[in-house]
Amino acid sequence: MQQPILSTSSICNKALELGFDACGISSASADAFQQNIFDEWLKKQCNADMKFLERHKPLRENMQLVFENARSVISLAASYRIAGAHYHPNISMYAQVNDYHIALKHKAEILLEYIQATVPGTRGRVFVDTGPVPERYFAAKSGIGFIGKNTCIIHPRFGSYLFLCEIVIDIDAEHTEPTNGSCNNCNRCITACPTGALNGKWLDATRCISYHSIENKSSIPPEIVSRMDNQWFGCDICQQVCPYNQNENSTEVQLFSLIPFVTRLSYKQLEQMSETEFDEQFFNSPMHRTGLSKIRETAALHNENTTKTR
Repeated sequence: MQQPILSTSSICNKALELGFDACGISSASADAFQQNIFDEWLKKQCNADMKFLERHKPLRENMQLVFENARSVISLAASYRIAGAHYHPNISMYAQVNDYHIALKHKAEILLEYIQATVPGTRGRVFVDTGPVPERYFAAKSGIGFIGKNTCIIHPRFGSYLFLCEIVIDIDAEHTEPTNGSCNNCNRCITACPTGALNGKWLDATRCISYHSIENKSSIPPEIVSRMDNQWFGCDICQQVCPYNQNENSTEVQLFSLIPFVTRLSYKQLEQMSETEFDEQFFNSPMHRTGLSKIRETAALHNENTTKTR
């Protein structure tokens, strides 16, 4: 008996109904070119101390090892840039809205249930930045956008302020076509990056402010600190200068809202905050995983530098 084929339009329409801004479907296989780029990136140690990326390399190259009988990947994207919002200048925009892990997983699981009701017996698994899935590769392969020189997925309408997640299923689904978009000759993100972390091909985490202010468990190197401009958590510079991000979204963000405490956070509040208060105020923010001590330590670097120059 021939295996049923899922309708692309039915899946994508349901995804949009649930609040996602874009949906695409591709096969679960990864091509050799993508693997070779990742190999070269690892060899140059651009993953910094994120050793799990090396350990998970075989899984990234073979989705069958991540999810048995993986056949199709449904890529989903949701914009988090809220038109007219007043964002905290020292915190990356994505960290000022409710935790995308929770919001996207909930909606993706509803979509998976819809698929399973449509084709009984379908097995699937949702990934929201929680497994060794090359999400930008699959998002580009499915036509959600193209991978820009800032290494983000860029959607022609929503730009790069997007959260991504995936549903991997064990049946075939009609594929969507990749986009032909590109950065062309634009190098604004490369030029604007204060630490030279971008080269048009990949991002060197050892020089990335976002990596050092979020993931780096050690002290931030002096040469990075000297180029940081009051970033407490993350860095949006390579996205802020992107031409695709210059227009406000034409539709209202559906899955995310600002966290007022985060958008109004003062250095004094951060300095005096207890661990208990941090847990209470940041429980629904991506900042919670990084922890109070790391965020406070990073914010203090700028405060010390400012004090010295006055």
